[in-house]
Amino acid sequence: VLELLGAFGTVRAFHLVKQDANATSSKGYCFVEYSDPNVTQVACMGLNGMDMGGGKQLSCRMAAQSQQQTMESGGGAFGAPVAALPAQTSVVDGVDVDALLSAALGAGGGAA
Repeated sequence: VLELLGAFGTVRAFHLVKQDANATSSKGYCFVEYSDPNVTQVACMGLNGMDMGGGKQLSCRMAAQSQQQTMESGGGAFGAPVAALPAQTSVVDGVDVDALLSAALGAGGGAA
């Protein structure tokens, strides 16, 4: 999971949610914070809807933040309310998301 998330940028914090502290499997979701908050939207766009095999698709949503949280933390916050993603587009802040995905995931463009 970290390898996939790290393909978009440096991961600052990561939490894989488990049933309890001793569980060996996850509940199927995690929270991630990137060192560069500008990476978050590109990563969400690239990861959302990704085919994970076995009929499963990855779902990604960005946490909502107050302006003060953004200035203090640099982006991302655990336990913050989740907001819907903006309308899908393949270019964000001049970054071609499709090209970034191809580079991050290889020529196949999908998860193995």
